[in-house]
Parts: sequence; C-alpha cells; structure tokens
Amino acid sequence: MTTTTKTRQFRLHLDSSGFLAELERLGRRFDGALANGAAGAATKRKKDAAPAKGGDALFDVDELADGAIVGDDPLDFAPCLAGMNRPAEHDGAGERPALRPAADSPDLADLTRLATALFGATCWPMMIVGAAHAGHPALVARVHRFLRQTEALVRRQGLAGWLAMLIEDAILAAETDRPSPLMPVMRIMTPGQAVDQLEGDDRRRFGTKKQRLADLETYVFETNRMAAAIVLRWGGDDEVGANRLAALLLTDTGLGLSLLRHVAGGLCRPDPNDRAPAALRYLTRLDVALDLDYARWLARQHGGEGEDGAAKTAPDGTRATLPDGEGSVADESSDNNGETEADLLSRRYLRDVDRLLEACDELWERRTHDATAMLDEVRAGRTAPRMPVWHNPVALRRVLDSLVGSWAGSMLQQGFETRDRALFDAGASYLCDARELVDGLGLGFLPMMTMTTLALQFESNGGSVGPAATVLAHWPAITFLPGRDEGGGNSGGDDSSGDPAGRRMTKGKLNGYLRAYGTLCDDMATVMLDRIPDPAQARKTALAILCGDQHDQTEALLPLCTGDVFTAGAPAGTDNPAGAVDPVD
Repeated sequence: MTTTTKTRQFRLHLDSSGFLAELERLGRRFDGALANGAAGAATKRKKDAAPAKGGDALFDVDELADGAIVGDDPLDFAPCLAGMNRPAEHDGAGERPALRPAADSPDLADLTRLATALFGATCWPMMIVGAAHAGHPALVARVHRFLRQTEALVRRQGLAGWLAMLIEDAILAAETDRPSPLMPVMRIMTPGQAVDQLEGDDRRRFGTKKQRLADLETYVFETNRMAAAIVLRWGGDDEVGANRLAALLLTDTGLGLSLLRHVAGGLCRPDPNDRAPAALRYLTRLDVALDLDYARWLARQHGGEGEDGAAKTAPDGTRATLPDGEGSVADESSDNNGETEADLLSRRYLRDVDRLLEACDELWERRTHDATAMLDEVRAGRTAPRMPVWHNPVALRRVLDSLVGSWAGSMLQQGFETRDRALFDAGASYLCDARELVDGLGLGFLPMMTMTTLALQFESNGGSVGPAATVLAHWPAITFLPGRDEGGGNSGGDDSSGDPAGRRMTKGKLNGYLRAYGTLCDDMATVMLDRIPDPAQARKTALAILCGDQHDQTEALLPLCTGDVFTAGAPAGTDNPAGAVDPVD
C-alpha cells in the first residue's frame, strides 16, 4: 500500500566554509613541507623491477622493520614497525635515503595530522603525505590538482554535494570494473608505479584483475569512511543528525548517499521519488521499539512492570528516550546498585547479543523478509509489513551493526539470509568473542582490544607487538616505497634478522593489513555511534577512530572505561535521538 503522507527533507548543515579554510591550510602545509626539504631530493621516475615470482614486489625488511615477519593471510596480521623512529640513514649504495617515517620531520608530522584530520584515515592522506615524502614531481602535481579540484567542487556543490559525487563515482567504478580518474593511490607502491597508475588510461596499470577489484572495493569503503569523518567534524551543532548520517554511511552506502543528496538539496538534484528520510524515520522507530523491549526485559529482571507492560523506570543503557519524554537514561543510572554508567551500557550490549542469537534461532526454519528489500519499500513510500521487532530483519541487521559493525557482522548476516549454518556459526563465533570481551572488560575496551588483536596475531608469528599499536602514526609516510631500481641493494643488514624462516614482508600483506585496519575502524566507529548515548561523546569517539588518532581515541574512550559516559559534555537539547528525523506531515 502506498502512503499519501509527505516526509520533510532530512536537514543537516555541513560547514563548507570551515572545510575550505582547512583545505587551504593543508595546501600551504604541503607546499611548506616540500620547500623545507622534508621530502629529500626528488626521485627520478623509473620503471620498477619485475615483481618476484609468485607475489608482489618485495622490499627489504630492514627498510620497514628490523626482523618483521608476517603470516600468510593479509587480513590476519599487524605489521611490526619497530625501528620506524630511527633517524634517516643512507643505504649501503649511498644513492638514496632509507625509508623515513613522518615523525622524522616536523613538517611531515604536521602534514600527517592535518591530512588525516581533514580526510580521515583513508588513501587521500596516504597520497598527500606520501607525495611529500617521495618528492616526485608528477605525484606532487597530482596532489595539487586534487586540492584544486576539491576546492572548486565544494564551492560549487557544497560539502555534501562533493561527498555525494565522490561516493557515486566510487560505486559506478566498482560496478563497471572501470577505475576512476578521481581515485587516489589505493595501496602502497613505488613512486614509479604510482605515476604509471595515476597518469595511465589502461586498466592493466592497476596490476592483476584481483588487485584492480580490490582497489575498486577499497575506493568504495574509503569514500564512505572519508564522508563519515567529514560529516562528524563539519556537521555543526546537530550532533544527533551528524551521528545518524555518519553511521549510515558506514553501514548502508545507498541510504547514506541518498541522505547526503537531501542535505545538498538543489545543489545535488536528489531523486524526488527517493524517500530516504522516511527510511531514517523507520529505523528510528525500530530503535525506540528495541529500547522499549529492553526496558520491559530489564523491569522483569528487577521484578516488576508498569501498566501495559511498560517499565516503571526508564531503561538504562538505551539509545533513545521513552516517547513520553520522562526518565532519561542519566536519571536511571544513579540508582543501579552501585553500577557505573559504563556497566549499564555493557549490560545492554550483552543482552542484545544474546537476544539477537535467540531471534536468529527462532527464525531459522521460517521464511523471512529480505532486510534490504524491506527498507527499499519504505524508501519507495510503501508501508513495511508489521511484525515483532525481534522478528524484523531490518531491526536484526540494525542491532548487528551496532554490536560489531557491518563488515565484521557480514558473515553472520549472510549466513542467516542464506541459511548457511557454517557461515552463520563463523559470524556468531566472532560476535560471541566480542561479547566475552565486553563482559570481561567493558564496552570501552572493545575498539582498543579488537584493533590490538591484529597486532597480537602478528606477534604469534614471531614479531614484536609493541610498535604495531602505533601503526597509524607512520602509515602515510610508507605509501611510496623505494623500488629495487631506485638505489638498489640494502643497508647491509641481515634481511632475516629475527625471522628464522627467512621470510620478508610483501607490499601485498602490508596493504592487506591497512585495508583490514580501515574496515575495523569503520566497524568500531559504528559501534560507538550507536552505543554511546551522549551524542557529543559518541561523535568525539567515532571521529577519533575514523581519523586513526590514537591519542584522541584513548582520550575519547576513557569515559567509557571509567563510567561517566551519559552526560559528559552533552549539550542542551540533545536528549532525543529521534530529533534528526523531521516528523511526517
């Protein structure tokens, strides 16, 4: 049945002027880094040596980390960056400086911070800082062109319009298997390879088909990550609206893109038949229904319910306020037998994991609706079928995203939709591991521990885990690695130091780690946006994760670890998370 009501536009103001001011500052810092000699002598463009048989071109271990080794699965390790803080040295051939991290130069360090703060932990800062470090004229020109084009598009289309254009470009490139000229350098490579890729017009310049498809998939992920980070930083005072849009960009590209078009308005020509705000309102109603269900469960645990099964007090750890506006989560948190507010959030997390797995078991033998199709029906202006909230596939996917993120939850989601028990069990195992972590340490430790797990997996292969925790402090400076033809030889050290198997790290494995780390950042930012009830704190924490700033991450996660998470810095007038959705006329 088609509804006849008219939904108002989703409104969110993105500060394009502030973004442009920071973009100009970034351009000046980039030119300053080059002028001050932070990049060293400009490299000559040369063809790289052919890759080693059976894999990517190798580089000497001692150029990145003395004794670093990795496992066989590029998604199952964290590279050890021991030795990255050492001063720049020349290799034995004396023809080029050895690989230097951004921390070696204040100019490059500042450029790294500014670029990641502006574009998030994505390939755009990798290209910008890597070009400054390599000093290759063609790469420098490419960065200048990117900065100029970005400024022109933001001035003409607005920040939301520019972001929508980039996401559309990434989706089209991935669907057609045709790399876009707007793509940055998507993986670590030598300067010569980067120039060939950026200046060529043949798909083969991206390497093998597997490498090209991986680059295109990464392009989609990274445009959404960058868009989410920019929305969070430049979303103005509407923290609730910015948080909801950012979370959707990280979990539902189609809906997030549609809402960006609505934010851009006439500058982006949104589809008048796409009722994306109605879909957002539907998701908000599901959130409220889930909160009320949790409140009733909690009341039963405490031995009582109010009239009509409603909880006598507001639910602790909920993400939305009760419809009558009474009893905020902060009020309830003061009377919970000595439990901290962080304890209440963790308890809600544990209950949601248990109830989600119970719901999947209840529905396993039944025919269920497709979650994407249901949401598309709502976006088309039709009424979604009515059903209990824990039997609603859209609600189940919404809960799963809020527990581990869409990437980590994809195995369980796909396993449930296809009734593939092995795939479902693998996803459920990951979810239960997250539950065990939250049960033992609390929700605040989930991002830090899951990211550290990558480093621990690397340590199991014989490497050192310590420096891996600071990978994002250095990663932009290793974008363009010296090729075998750019100086040759090694520093004279033992390539197999600390590596009894004599293995070397490949660029493919390092790229695999960075991609896994990036998607993990997306997932943990999603969890924080959905689980932290204070919009200001949720925004701060998610932005720190998306920008890869570990100092800011620790500072933002501290309240979640100590207990004061509901009212820390919450501005007035943000007690209703549903406020981001305009009412139906």
